[in-house]
Amino acid sequence: MKVKSSVESLREIVQDLLVPELKALKVEMSSIRSEMSMGFDSMRKEMSSVRNEMSTGFDAIRTEMRLRDEKQALATQALSDKLAYAIDIRERLAVLEDRSSRN
Repeated sequence: MKVKSSVESLREIVQDLLVPELKALKVEMSSIRSEMSMGFDSMRKEMSSVRNEMSTGFDAIRTEMRLRDEKQALATQALSDKLAYAIDIRERLAVLEDRSSRN
């Protein structure tokens, strides 16, 4: 039987105590990595969903703004037409009043 030196004995004790702990830590780290990866994937999916919802919302806002612009343009054109008509009537009235005052 071989007599172990104190260094070898200490080495065996350290290995017997630390190796199982190191293996347990390695397994735990692997588990944490997996959980983080799943969490990041979940966050990516959620962010993608939110991005799509925002895009849809912005599209709806753009459409609404376009419709309001068109309505405003139509209202402005109608007002311009009415104003032109009123000016035309005023000019005709002025001509008639001028003729009436000469007579």
